[in-house]
Amino acid sequence: MEIKPREMKPIKIPSVVSLPPPSGVGFDYRSVENDTGDKLRQDADEIRALQRTTALAVIDIGVRLLRIKEYLHHGQFVAWLGAEFGWSARTAQNYMRVAEVFRAESEIVAGLPLNFIYRLAARSTRDDIRDKVIHDLEVGREIDCKAITAQIERSRPRKLSFEKENRIAKAVQKAQSILDKLPADDADHLLQLLGTPRVIDRLKYERSRLRQRRSKTAV
Repeated sequence: MEIKPREMKPIKIPSVVSLPPPSGVGFDYRSVENDTGDKLRQDADEIRALQRTTALAVIDIGVRLLRIKEYLHHGQFVAWLGAEFGWSARTAQNYMRVAEVFRAESEIVAGLPLNFIYRLAARSTRDDIRDKVIHDLEVGREIDCKAITAQIERSRPRKLSFEKENRIAKAVQKAQSILDKLPADDADHLLQLLGTPRVIDRLKYERSRLRQRRSKTAV
């Protein structure tokens, strides 16, 4: 069966232009000679423009990868990445994720640091945090990348240590043995009283597995 790719036009990357520095940030050019200060200002403007160009290029690469992926069958895409660029699937996924999230807002987010754009686009970043950054950029508010990065890290679910995960597993097993001895209605009521979604989900999963095993044994 022929795979027809979606039509995706590449993003137009602008030429280098002079951009204002971020609000609230400024180097004291009085500490250097006038000629040196002028050169530093010019370099700063050109670097900011190149930063925008780089971010737009990353999004454009992601758009192209999404298009190319639709041409190829399963397994071919990774082989193509390796043959053409020596890239892993993870590298391509980073490009494509940024394109999926920010293609429509490419000009808006292009002035942000590239590592911050990647962090915003990550699946583990909450939508409300990402949406607020876009809104603040649209209305001209200053973006505190450091504070937002800290907020993203705080909002991510924490990974449990092996020891703690093991303790939880043992507690779940004990709770499961109690639930098995109760009538179904009482067991469901007890689950609600526990009040911890993680534990409830784990217990429901274990109960479901137990019922499946029992049904197979009965057959």
